[in-house]
Amino acid sequence: GKEHCLQMWGVDSGAELATIGKSDHKWTHEGEIMISPTEAFAANLAGTVAVFGDLVQTEKRSGERESVWSLKVWHEGRGISRAVPVECTRIENISLTSDERRAVCAVEVKSRPQILLLDLVTGESQIVAGGTSCWEWDGELIYLTAEGRLIELRTGHVLAEFEEWDLKHLLHPARIKAASGNGTRIAIGGQVWDIGRHDSVIGNIWGASMVVIDWSGSRMAAITERTIRLWDLDEGEVLGAFTGEGDISAIAITPDGRTLIAGEDGGRVHILKVQCSCCR
Repeated sequence: GKEHCLQMWGVDSGAELATIGKSDHKWTHEGEIMISPTEAFAANLAGTVAVFGDLVQTEKRSGERESVWSLKVWHEGRGISRAVPVECTRIENISLTSDERRAVCAVEVKSRPQILLLDLVTGESQIVAGGTSCWEWDGELIYLTAEGRLIELRTGHVLAEFEEWDLKHLLHPARIKAASGNGTRIAIGGQVWDIGRHDSVIGNIWGASMVVIDWSGSRMAAITERTIRLWDLDEGEVLGAFTGEGDISAIAITPDGRTLIAGEDGGRVHILKVQCSCCR
């Protein structure tokens, strides 16, 4: 918001649940809040624990500006419980493990993408691999390298390797656009990849500027300028579309895939209820 704070709201009640941050902090996230694990903010499903990247700019005695990054841990009822300085130039793609004891994220150190693991209990952090994204799948942490390899962190086993054609030269280093909360499906390049099946679910989202996948991996919302399209990933079909008055710049989806929250550049926020036969 205008005071550089992050506000949590109940979608059904419309009530403000919490405000995180202070007015002298600059927030790093630009869209997905609470539900998507692919930005510089992540929270558990209950909304009681959150981890976010924070950038604070200070002025040295010489007059030069200095940017200091940190990972901050927030708990409901306690506020910000921990702030861990991180020597990097960027923090992104934060996610929480299912036991809510660890957070993983991608950090940029000397122009190289690295995976950082943070212990939420002790506050200890360490670089564990070189990569652009990391999340939990089937009880294991997996990460994506800059070259497009999907690797299991504990064993080093390569789960998948995306070729240049898969990525279509869109990004280097390779990055994911979105991941489901349970880690089973990711949007990378112009396709949605099912990790367990080792196969693409759909492959025609090249034009989407922003993508978000629900917790179970069964639904995805994709933005193209002013239009949001909601996909059924299991069937590979578009369930419906919504066009705003201005360009859509932020999108989130509830864990059950039945509500979309979209923000326009002009500040308008839309709460969209999904109505289809599969929701009844």
